[in-house]
Amino acid sequence: MRNVIKLLSMTFIMAVFLLPAISVGMDVYGPKPFDQILESNLNKTWTPSPISSIQNREHVILIDAATSSFCLKVNESDPSLLEVGDVSVLTAGTGTYGNAMRSMFQLLDLNTSELSTEDLTNTYTIHPWLGSYSAIDANTSSGSQSGSSITVRDKNSFYMLEQETIAFLVFTMTGTSTSTKVKATSRYFYNTELQYELDANWSSNQWLKIESNSVSLTNIESEATEFILADAKDLINVEMVVGSDFNPQATTWQTNSFANWPLDPQTGEESPWDYDDSSIFSDHF
Repeated sequence: MRNVIKLLSMTFIMAVFLLPAISVGMDVYGPKPFDQILESNLNKTWTPSPISSIQNREHVILIDAATSSFCLKVNESDPSLLEVGDVSVLTAGTGTYGNAMRSMFQLLDLNTSELSTEDLTNTYTIHPWLGSYSAIDANTSSGSQSGSSITVRDKNSFYMLEQETIAFLVFTMTGTSTSTKVKATSRYFYNTELQYELDANWSSNQWLKIESNSVSLTNIESEATEFILADAKDLINVEMVVGSDFNPQATTWQTNSFANWPLDPQTGEESPWDYDDSSIFSDHF
């Protein structure tokens, strides 16, 4: 028995040392890691076209209407920083998937999470497409009246409490998707009761301003940038249309028989349970 154990031990040790040598020569195939996808060339030319209307859940690229040369973009090295992107990189097809995705944002109505009980407000939070739990905010502490620059903050993720300032801006879009000013009409901060609260100190007279090398907020409306809200789905289609099926390979539909309802072991009768009463219920959802 002792010899068998010794033999198994030696076999295990040899396998540990030989495995790296064997794996070096192996061909392993699979999808690229996401960081490599971001570095891959997009190889697609693009002609910006405005979204049909400014509304909830639209995916957009914010382009300056005056020159159509600059757009809002998340910094590659630091996702909390916003910078000026080069639109020609996207239109000429010379950029990467990362260039495109860091230029894409989603507009979400302030009441998106409460649509079952509340109406749309037609005011919007702006979320980077590569950070859906994050939102644009002023780069200033809670309770401030204004801010000269903007940043991206964690709005809803598990790690949001690690931030010194937890807040986000709410924007009003005045105009049309071909030419709109983006006004930071209100700000919300996370209070000691662990809820978002309207910041009464925030001044509503502030607009988004983009220049050749800077992104900022201005309290002078005439300095505000007129933006084209270009349809980001024309660059990379990220939308799942309601009622559609995601079936890029045209796989034949497969039917399954309906599962039986669970039975009460005491009565033998059907007894489907409510999620709120189930063992998998959690306050995190």
